[in-house]
Amino acid sequence: MNPERLKEGERKVHKEISELANVSRRDSELNYYFASVLEEVLEAVSKIEQDAEHSSNRREAKIVEGFERGLDQVTQVIDEGLSTKRTVDLLTACNDLDERHRGWQRDISPNQILSFVDQDSGAQRGEVSDKLKELNSVNFLNVFNEPEPAESVCESVRVWVRDTGADFDDGDYCPDAVNFLGLVLLQSVEDLMDEDKQPYANRRLQQSVY
Repeated sequence: MNPERLKEGERKVHKEISELANVSRRDSELNYYFASVLEEVLEAVSKIEQDAEHSSNRREAKIVEGFERGLDQVTQVIDEGLSTKRTVDLLTACNDLDERHRGWQRDISPNQILSFVDQDSGAQRGEVSDKLKELNSVNFLNVFNEPEPAESVCESVRVWVRDTGADFDDGDYCPDAVNFLGLVLLQSVEDLMDEDKQPYANRRLQQSVY
């Protein structure tokens, strides 16, 4: 695996995450929040890449490539989830709120990624399915005045995980990346409900759109 190719993939993903975070003409707090989740994963992947480069570990290099491809795809998934008309109306109405840009408050380590990849695909998807069931059991209207952004991101992630991963060759780690990213993004939606952890992002979902 060409190290420069992996570095180029990292730069491309970092640019796309930055573009996701920096929207114009509407409040960017939620975009920044979800972009910070992806940035946290990218940082862990970068550490795996450094280890692979030093040790010439071909498997780890292929994991990095798979995760870079998954991150490349999911920036669009999140952008679509935050681009429904009701969400855009909400974030436009929030444009006069102070933007604090507080990122996700969880950490992702290289070991978390490698341990997840070591599971078979059924176990991976089981974790995603369990988290979806937890979130589906929540009536977001009892948590947020405007639940559309949380519901829309959940649905976008659900469809992406469901529809991705069927046509990959053995040794391709993009399906592992899709499952892992799906899981952490659902965890980040769950964290939006905690006002102490995410007071600024949570505040956006407590606004009303008429």
